[in-house]
Amino acid sequence: ELQKEDPSAINNLVDKHILPYSDFPRMTRMAVGPQWRNATPEQKEEIQTLFRKLLIAVYSGALKEASDYSMQLGRNNINPNEKVVLVRTKLTASQREPIQLDYRLLKTKDNEWKVFDVNVGGVWLVENYRSQFASVISNGGLNGLITELRKKANK
Repeated sequence: ELQKEDPSAINNLVDKHILPYSDFPRMTRMAVGPQWRNATPEQKEEIQTLFRKLLIAVYSGALKEASDYSMQLGRNNINPNEKVVLVRTKLTASQREPIQLDYRLLKTKDNEWKVFDVNVGGVWLVENYRSQFASVISNGGLNGLITELRKKANK
């Protein structure tokens, strides 16, 4: 219903209610990989901005598809003293196969938990982007990655 009234509403929902609980700078660094250290401050800022825009689109698309699903927590033995934890969940809907949806969370200096990677159906998001980005960076460097991210983010 929300999407019918305002097509950008889902993007706004993701930006305001999902991404604040993500360690977005860490996700970006991990996705870019070792070349992140060679990026200028301007390149880092632009990559983060474009990657954020891309992830908003990805998460929004997933939310649009998941309207009939409910979430079930899996078996999670989480120790609150840990710095990194894995939270296992499953999305279920009648007459559809369940979808594995797991989150890697990191405890911040402020004692908050932030998501830094998501596994959908056995594919880790950051790992998937890292392999895509590595190919782009090897051919066109960090500026090539920025160009590619611009194309994807503007679709």
